[in-house]
Amino acid sequence: MKISFQIVHNYQAEPLKVIGNALHLTLQDDLYIEIDLRTTLYFLKINLNRILTSNERLLYFDIEIDTSAYDLTKYDEFIEGFISRLKSEVGFIRAVKFIDEIRSLDYLSYYKEIAEIEMKIREIFSFIFYNKYKAIEVDSLEEYEVKYPAEKPTNKEFEDRNENPFFYFTFTGYYQFDKPKEVPIKDIIPLIQTNEQYEELRNYLNLRGILEERHIDFLKKIREKLSSIESVRNCIAHNRAIPNRAVANYDKTKPEILNFIEDFWIEETRIEQELIEIENEINFAEQYSYDKINDLLSVAEWNEYNNEVVLHDFWQADTPSAAFNTLTDLKTHLLDISDDTAAANFPSNEEDRGTYEQLYNGKRLVDKALNEYKKELIILGWI
Repeated sequence: MKISFQIVHNYQAEPLKVIGNALHLTLQDDLYIEIDLRTTLYFLKINLNRILTSNERLLYFDIEIDTSAYDLTKYDEFIEGFISRLKSEVGFIRAVKFIDEIRSLDYLSYYKEIAEIEMKIREIFSFIFYNKYKAIEVDSLEEYEVKYPAEKPTNKEFEDRNENPFFYFTFTGYYQFDKPKEVPIKDIIPLIQTNEQYEELRNYLNLRGILEERHIDFLKKIREKLSSIESVRNCIAHNRAIPNRAVANYDKTKPEILNFIEDFWIEETRIEQELIEIENEINFAEQYSYDKINDLLSVAEWNEYNNEVVLHDFWQADTPSAAFNTLTDLKTHLLDISDDTAAANFPSNEEDRGTYEQLYNGKRLVDKALNEYKKELIILGWI
């Protein structure tokens, strides 16, 4: 472990003696490490002790301690005790700490956490905005009053880097998406002139910005929490000490943000699953046919080496088999089986049978069944 310091001083005693004694007493009295002064002095390296124009001196030195041999887990107490002893010596003026390998290790942990949070937030902002806008509109974000910390990349740069604008905002930059910017009167007048009905103009204005309530709710909740993350992030980025209050706020806010993120994806997944279930719903007129087709496909052989699918009907005597080399032939065969199964299981009553026939759609049913085997069809090169 290495730490570097610069001290402005007018120590009357030898500087190596001053810092050596301060370090020895700190290790011995504050950290309860049994160590002698000789060993302690070999932890120190004086780099410079320059006379300044003010006749003060600037002492630049390193402390290097093997943390596998000496326990510095009470690191804050160690730094505080060492600096306090330097200050108590006559001639002390100012001390500044620079390279700090222990703090760097701590900060690396924070960095990984914050980087993950930042990327997860970018994922959700991108998802929300791609749900509302075209990709080129997301790159421009013209409906919003957006300020970038530095020069905005071009659309080509976004594309080349596999990024979008959300990679170029600080945490406070996400505050800009509370609502779209106001439309200037000069832009509204042409719209009035080209829309015969005021209702059309009103709809245009009302459809600006993010509209999904759950997305608006997420943007609002996340904005309220980001300042606690950014305060720690700024200390990490600029290698400054993190105030205790900032650490406390970060520790409280981090799990809340992660919960917001998790809840967001749970809800989006639920909505997506509902849509898939509605799309793939099997009605009562199709159930027998679907079960029959699914039984056959569940025990099919998918042979990519000879581009062939073999169906075995283990539910019939002698287990008849059929081989197919194209998706069209496979679909035709499954449709025939589906139609035959449906006809055999529809009610005999003419009125009830008519209801079943109206609801039954064999082609759609075959597509639904094959959708479960999409990966196999891709391997075969059939889709």
